[in-house]
Amino acid sequence: ALQKRLAGLRRQEAAIDDEVARLRKEADEEMLEQAQDGEMNNCVSQAMQNQLRDTLGPVLAGRHDLVLASRTLGSREPGSMLWHQVLAGRLAGLGIGLRYGVRYTDMCAYRAIDRAVLRALALREPTYGWNIEMQMQAARAGLRIREVPMPYRRRLGGSSKVAGSLGGTMRAAARIGATYLRVAAGSERRA
Repeated sequence: ALQKRLAGLRRQEAAIDDEVARLRKEADEEMLEQAQDGEMNNCVSQAMQNQLRDTLGPVLAGRHDLVLASRTLGSREPGSMLWHQVLAGRLAGLGIGLRYGVRYTDMCAYRAIDRAVLRALALREPTYGWNIEMQMQAARAGLRIREVPMPYRRRLGGSSKVAGSLGGTMRAAARIGATYLRVAAGSERRA
């Protein structure tokens, strides 16, 4: 059974390599056209490919059950995250760390998780609190969790429905807090 799983993981890894190569070729062609117009270089394309590999690779290889990108561990363009976003991630990480012994640095939505593991977590929160619920349930279940740095840039246009206004921030904070309390109250302390 282990050999079959390993063979399957190797096929998945090969498929990812093929897809990354295809995307790289596609992106390189597009970036070349844009670079000739003086609009940008291919650093962004390479960074995106590296982030995809860093996030998906450990899950597909079976080394981790959940991999989360952390904007606070990565390089951040000035103004890309507001102070209260950074603070919220730190407070969530502290609370989860005290409750379950697993520290997080961010609640970034960019993450990879094994499908069967995701189903087993039986998440209930459909709104702003889904990410903290996943992180808490994963910590409580003793999953193999990893955070990877993610470079983060300012938005090119528009505003965030959460961090872009006081009302959005307050609604998200209330839902995230309520989700934290619900999940924490319904679980055994691991740490």
